[in-house]
Amino acid sequence: MIIFGTRGKTVSGPVIESHMCEHCGHNEYVTFGLLRYFHLYWIPSLVTSKKIGMECTHCRKSYMESELSQEQIQGIKPHVFNYQNTLPYFSGAILFGCFILLLLCMM
Repeated sequence: MIIFGTRGKTVSGPVIESHMCEHCGHNEYVTFGLLRYFHLYWIPSLVTSKKIGMECTHCRKSYMESELSQEQIQGIKPHVFNYQNTLPYFSGAILFGCFILLLLCMM
C-alpha cells in the first residue's frame, strides 16, 4: 500500500497579449502553471516545484519556463501562482501542524 508520493496539477492563468508567436504570428496566449506536490495519504502536504508556461490561442504551441525571458516569467508567475491556487496544496502540512500543536497543549 502506497501512502505517500508526488503528483502534479495544472493551474490555469490569465489570457495575455505578449510577443509574437514564432509558429503562427499571433500574439494572444493562455498562461498556465504546472504544480508538483508531495502527498501523504493522498492529502497534499508540500509544494515541491512550480513551473509556468504559455500556450498560443491560435496554433496551440506551448512555451515552457525555460523558453521564456526572465521579465515574462516575473510578469506571469504572480498571476498564476497566487494564494488561492497554492494554499490548498499545503493543507496536509497545516493539518499536521495543528495536530502537533494539539498534542503539545494536552501535555
